[in-house]
Amino acid sequence: MDIILKRINKIIADGTNGDTNVSIAKFILDNLNYVSAHKTSEIADKCNVAPSSIIRFCKIIGLEGINELKFIIKKSRDSIKLSMEYDEYFEKYLIAKNNSAALLNENFLDIRENIIRMFAKKRNIHIFCFNIAFFATKGFVQRMRKKQYSIFLEDDISSIQSYIDVVKEEDLVIFVSLSGENHLLEGFSKSLENKCETFAILGKDTEFKNVVDEYFILENTEEEFWDLFSIRSQTLQQFWDYVFLES
Repeated sequence: MDIILKRINKIIADGTNGDTNVSIAKFILDNLNYVSAHKTSEIADKCNVAPSSIIRFCKIIGLEGINELKFIIKKSRDSIKLSMEYDEYFEKYLIAKNNSAALLNENFLDIRENIIRMFAKKRNIHIFCFNIAFFATKGFVQRMRKKQYSIFLEDDISSIQSYIDVVKEEDLVIFVSLSGENHLLEGFSKSLENKCETFAILGKDTEFKNVVDEYFILENTEEEFWDLFSIRSQTLQQFWDYVFLES
């Protein structure tokens, strides 16, 4: 479109008022939406020229005809719209991501001492989660094992049940739900009531928090602009980094 606009502007710059091509060029630049939606004869009427003049003008700027010009205008308009949508989403994303990181820093300080207590080497630590939360936690578990922690990560339902059946009173069981609404994990947590210490990391403030001993909310506004867990999974990884550094 840029090349076509340059050619149209050149016609205006090189021509004189009253020149048919100058009149057509000025009309097109001022009425791109109209040109993209109307017939050659209708555009010609607006320019006070014959339809054949419109066709000749298109050939002068290197096009086969008015339909090609319409296509270029529409494509350019769609591209601008997508660019604006991308910019809008990108700005929302950056704001949400930065806010989540700032809230994590602030809120983690409130539970820092409790985290140090919970992550004691003398106990078994079980972490149960699924999908993105599982992969966001995997690296943390590997690093903690190198520090000689007895820590286990599981995303298989049958295996989770097996662990729950043999969990000891001194153990810590952690549930991670980025949606905050995983009813399966919530059910497992209920089955551990008065059996061992439980802790939940949730991507949203939900009733899940009421069935564990302690909880931490990964505060975010991600749901306001898309149905993904990208920011929450990144915030979860940062949370695990903090735990690792404090352990």
